[in-house]
Amino acid sequence: MHEGPVVVFAGGGTGGHLYPALAIADALRRRRPDVRVIFMGATRGIESRVLPELGEEHFLLPVRGLDRGQRGAFWRAVPALAGSLLQAARVMRRLRPRAVVVTGGYACAPAGVVAALTGVPLLIQEQNAAPGIVTRALSRWAKKIHTAFSGVADRLPRGVRNKVCLTGNPVRATSVHGRSQVREWFQLPEEAVVALIVGGSQGSEALNNLLLAA
Repeated sequence: MHEGPVVVFAGGGTGGHLYPALAIADALRRRRPDVRVIFMGATRGIESRVLPELGEEHFLLPVRGLDRGQRGAFWRAVPALAGSLLQAARVMRRLRPRAVVVTGGYACAPAGVVAALTGVPLLIQEQNAAPGIVTRALSRWAKKIHTAFSGVADRLPRGVRNKVCLTGNPVRATSVHGRSQVREWFQLPEEAVVALIVGGSQGSEALNNLLLAA
């Protein structure tokens, strides 16, 4: 039987929300080898593929994102959210986590809401310069809101700005490689000039097309 504390990490839908959670979990394990890390995500998200591949203990919920440009999206999302809240509540009642860490995206909503309702310490990690809907909604119940950009606090409700802590975006230690390894991985000649263009999320396709056309 596991004796150490349990920490639930909730976030996903996209890699931008999942990989920061993995990075924080890795760092936590190095500091507390006795911790039991549980991931909670969505059946439709990237985590449904990545977490099993990594051998991470996890629970997947039927929660789905809200496509506001699609007719009927709200009414399809409501039953999935309700079912996900019930499942998350059952899991967390059994696990009795010491804390819940949410990293954004629709996939983290059920665990975040259950933590808020049951008094489990809630921590938010926000990767974006403009905080997402879930971050803003859960911010009043969070003990701390860790951000990557200094201007995020100004985009949150006034009553929670004292909780904001600028920490930057977490990166997994296994993701850091030397220059020669990176060139070999991407098959880049040693003499080639390399330009790194950073961007992604909903604008990634437009950015990629712009670069290809340049």
